[in-house]
Formats: sequence, C-alpha cells, structure tokens
Amino acid sequence: MLSTYLRSELQKDKTLLSGSVIELGSGCGLVGIAAALLSESVVTLTGDKPSVYQLCQIMPDPHICADMGGQVLELLQANTMANGCAAKDRLLACQLDWEDPISDLVLSRGPFACILVADCTYNESVYGLLADVIARLSNSGTKIFISHTVRSHYEQEVLMDACVQKGFSFEIVWNVGDLYFVYCLAHKQKGTEDK
Repeated sequence: MLSTYLRSELQKDKTLLSGSVIELGSGCGLVGIAAALLSESVVTLTGDKPSVYQLCQIMPDPHICADMGGQVLELLQANTMANGCAAKDRLLACQLDWEDPISDLVLSRGPFACILVADCTYNESVYGLLADVIARLSNSGTKIFISHTVRSHYEQEVLMDACVQKGFSFEIVWNVGDLYFVYCLAHKQKGTEDK
C-alpha cells in the first residue's frame, strides 16, 4: 500500500522522493524497489538479521538484499532483475539493528530526505525502538511515511504514541477504510500541541 500511495503522490509532486531515501525493515524490498523505480533517489534497504547481511556481502551483486532469509533474498533478487533495478547502483542493503548505534555505512548514505516504513513489524513492544531510530535518522526536513495495517486500535495507538513521545506530529495522508493507513510524520515545532 505504501508503494501505491507513493506512486499516486509522485504523479502530483515529483520532488516527494528527492534525495537519499531509507526504508526501515525492508522485508522483501518492495517499497524500496518502488522508490528506486519511481524516482532518481539513492535508496537504502535495511534489516536487522546479521546472517542475511553477511550473505549480502558475498553475493555477486551486494547492492540488493533483504532482511528475512534465503528464500526472500532470492525473491528480492528476482524482483530487482524483473523490474530493471539490478543495474542501478542506487540500491544498497545494510544491516540496521534498531537497538544499536547506527553504522557508518548507513550514515554515509544520508542525510535522509525521506524515511519509508511499510508494515515492518507486528510486535508493538518494538514501536518505541522504531520511533527512536526514525528520530536518529531524521531532521526537520525529512519526509517520513509509515504505512500500517490495523490489527487492533490499541496497536495503532501504541505506534502513534511512540512517535509522539519521540517528538513527532503525525497526520493520516491516505487510508483504505479502517484497515490500512499511511501516516506522514514531522518533527514537532516548539510550542505545538500533541496530535
């Protein structure tokens, strides 16, 4: 859904994905691949599984990998080939454990003009870590989009509360009924109310 939203919005505003883009919790990389295909941005895909990260270091094309294991890695490579991304050096996969300091490799790809998060976790206990890493990777000019499938309204509130506690305001910019939402986050300006 986030890639669909981005495609729609880029038809109106070509600068939406300008600059360096990072996708957190990339999974099979769909949103990052879409961002690369829809724009001229440098896109960083991230995951926190060291074994897959190490696999990416020995692959013939280390610019593209995923964070979920061998079969997904193979699928991602097939997806990038099928979509014409294999030749683009604008895609890179990096390990990013949300609890650790951000690596020099990830930092060298920034500063990030856009952060993408597409349903990257179903575990509400890590929403605080997600909000923290977003805060560490962003600045006041960073565009931040989080897509989220609502499994419970409590879970949705926990996610947004974690973001508010890290100093973000948010607005719903797209939704499909009460099931799927895309939020745009922004650093709160001094003196603004919580949203």
